[in-house]
Amino acid sequence: MAGRRVSKGGDPAYAERRRVANARWWAEKRYSEVQKFIAELAEQGVDSKEAFELALEQFPAMGKEERSVVSAEGGRGGVMGDVGMIPASMFAGRARASQREVVEWVASNMAVQDVDVEGCPSSEAWGMLRWTRLNVANEGDFWRVIYSKLLPTRTEVGREAMKGDEAQLELLEQRLREIKARCKNGEAAVCVGEGDV
Repeated sequence: MAGRRVSKGGDPAYAERRRVANARWWAEKRYSEVQKFIAELAEQGVDSKEAFELALEQFPAMGKEERSVVSAEGGRGGVMGDVGMIPASMFAGRARASQREVVEWVASNMAVQDVDVEGCPSSEAWGMLRWTRLNVANEGDFWRVIYSKLLPTRTEVGREAMKGDEAQLELLEQRLREIKARCKNGEAAVCVGEGDV
């Protein structure tokens, strides 16, 4: 079976059950707790398959109410609680926000537990923040794919640095012209030669 990971015992169904359970525990922010439980069982001599089955019993899928409590309390990676649905009227009369404003607002409120809708630039920003908080994968996608597009490229950084250098060069040339003019009038203590400017 090329490309398909098979457990040590060669049981693909068991490997799939384990993969699904691990993903669920990760999303529920209980993965570390489950792994600690399994490690403790291993120390007691319980084989890995049996430890996994015991973990499934000990850590069943959370109900919606339990997930919302975990979500509101925050968890791994600084992901805070779900920001709830709000009526469209909360955004009535607001000017359209730019994509940059939306992404920057989401980034700056990612770890804020009590986000204030009044400061939110648009329903799009509110929705994006809700999406990032659904699971850790979405938060990762936000930083890696969406937010990274706001960062300047090397070329842009180089251009900005050159603009600063050009401005400094212009100031220096202007200052040298002033000194030269003062030398011609005999005002400056240090004079620059004719070919220097």
